[in-house]
Amino acid sequence: MFTLILAFADSSAQCVRRPNIPAEASGDPVVIFDCNGVLVDSEPLATAILSQEFTRAGFPLTPDVIARYFTGRRPSDIVAEVENASGRKLPPNFIGAIASVILRRFRSELRATHHAGHVVAAGAKMRSVLLVT
Repeated sequence: MFTLILAFADSSAQCVRRPNIPAEASGDPVVIFDCNGVLVDSEPLATAILSQEFTRAGFPLTPDVIARYFTGRRPSDIVAEVENASGRKLPPNFIGAIASVILRRFRSELRATHHAGHVVAAGAKMRSVLLVT
């Protein structure tokens, strides 16, 4: 059994657990799902990075195009679709290069949202927490 906390961007949280047993007392693991940028909102940064890297590689895609057509998709699927649409190939190491840039910039630029403290505080009362974003 586990406790499940669903965290939403409006700072509400919905806690689902075994009936009549407080999560703090249950000893169950806690799973927190970060829905729609509750703890961090990485999509705007990821979109900007993808746009910059595709443009640098000779495929000028704006952040709006990236957001509209590719948000939430796997990098390999994005690359395949761009290559199919353009009839041109990206460099063989393109996905690895993008992953490296995204990781580096996430480490230096990604910030917690103002809702993050509420979710983390709720999770701090639990014994073990698994965060899924």
